[in-house]
Amino acid sequence: MCVLVIVCAAGTAGCSGVLAKGDGRAIGDDLGRFRIDATLDDSTCGADAVGATNDFRLDVFLSEAPPRVYWNSGADSVEGALEDDGVHFSFHSETVVAVPSDVPAADTCTIVRTDASSGAFDDARSVRNLTGSLEYRYAAQGHSDCTTAMASQGLQMLPCRMLYSMAGTWISAR
Repeated sequence: MCVLVIVCAAGTAGCSGVLAKGDGRAIGDDLGRFRIDATLDDSTCGADAVGATNDFRLDVFLSEAPPRVYWNSGADSVEGALEDDGVHFSFHSETVVAVPSDVPAADTCTIVRTDASSGAFDDARSVRNLTGSLEYRYAAQGHSDCTTAMASQGLQMLPCRMLYSMAGTWISAR
């Protein structure tokens, strides 16, 4: 997705190379592979901003090492917080992306994308479903002039946010 990597491809930018126990893909105890379906509830960014869709689906591997929980969507993993009840979780990550201008001699726009997710598992011991929200916030970093980049990315305004509801279903052990 060229510049549009700042989008909702996974909602999961974070620490790379989380290595581990078992198959080397997760820290702690594997919760399994989950299919996540997300539906756009609200956006101040504009229709089709940064290539985002109203609905998307992705597969993630989840694992836990209380009080931490890990969301692994491939090469990147995000570490989150798992509440004492073993059911409620939250994730937070940030990505900085330089968006080159299509106009010669124009400044490069640097956009900060902040991802936040929170929700609940259906059971602390045998997770089979999860529900929650995914939020993507976009803002120009510092004094970046993002006027040209906003138009090319379909952004109506900065800062802006996209809020998705999500539902996940367990599909396999790995």
